[in-house]
Amino acid sequence: MHTLIRPMATLAQAIQVLTQKWPRLRSPLERSLHTLVPNPDAYVPTDGTDPFGTLNINGFPVEFTFASHDPSIRYTTEVGGPDCPPEERLEKAIALLAQLGATPLPPDFVNTLHQIQAGRPLKWGAWIGVRQSLDSATKQRYKLYVQVPEPIPPEARSLLHQTLSRTHSPIFWFDPENIKLVALGCPMDGSRIEFYFRFESPQFQWGQTAILLQSIGSLHQQSQLRAALDTLRGHDVAENAAQNTARSALGFPDSTYGFSFSCSLRQPEPPVFSWFACPHPFFGSDPLTRDAVLRMAQVYDWDLSAYEALTQSMTNSSMPHHNAIALIVPPQGPIGMHVSLSPPHPEPLT
Repeated sequence: MHTLIRPMATLAQAIQVLTQKWPRLRSPLERSLHTLVPNPDAYVPTDGTDPFGTLNINGFPVEFTFASHDPSIRYTTEVGGPDCPPEERLEKAIALLAQLGATPLPPDFVNTLHQIQAGRPLKWGAWIGVRQSLDSATKQRYKLYVQVPEPIPPEARSLLHQTLSRTHSPIFWFDPENIKLVALGCPMDGSRIEFYFRFESPQFQWGQTAILLQSIGSLHQQSQLRAALDTLRGHDVAENAAQNTARSALGFPDSTYGFSFSCSLRQPEPPVFSWFACPHPFFGSDPLTRDAVLRMAQVYDWDLSAYEALTQSMTNSSMPHHNAIALIVPPQGPIGMHVSLSPPHPEPLT
């Protein structure tokens, strides 16, 4: 059995830490989170059994994301409370986003999202993502995350085909038995759509990743991604450079691996590729994950000071806080990284 410790207090301290440099953002952050998750403590069962949340590994209802190339305060939340059936959360999410003032998605597109989920069992249904600008307390961007049920509905397959065909990206690699389309990410400004996939095999295969990069015309970025993977694992990049392409990315532990394609809906440009891994089996513990993230920040000169501050009190736990680590590969230019986690439990602030 697992019990969350004071979710409301945990969230309050996280807000305090993240807004120390930008105190004017504290109130809008608190208001948005209260709208989306009015009672975080409701996710803790009174009998001490597993928490109700599906967003984080430990059941916490809010996930914070720290990105190398985006300084905004980013977070994702559960929708509708633990008593809301997953099948009702998409409609609830759309209503909450309207309440927050988000630009509505086109009705035809919303209808497609409903068709993808209609009449099929769901685990989590929908989540809401928010990016709070550091420049303005009134500037937020929103993203709707929509679960794709299994087996892949024809409406979801059609949406994938249509979107990638506009970018001239063939999908010969798509094998629903071994690569599952698990979610859609839909920015509310209608500019993009992101397709999230999970590999069924727990083993990381570099060759498969290279094929995916090739399919979207980004194979020239593979050396950057390979070097980042080596650095992430603490390998000596100079030593690995003398090895062949396949060997330099081997030696990874069994974990949950995945990827995404973020596609523009306005320009016929190649998708942005992201490689994902579940950090706990990948690194072994929250402290080791933190060490790897900060090592990457030092090597690549990324400002992840907000992540460093929030995770300062993080210790090993049977229910890890880190959810996902991702390496972001654009069609051109340097790669990036983001890491997602639930906040650690309250400690006295100094």
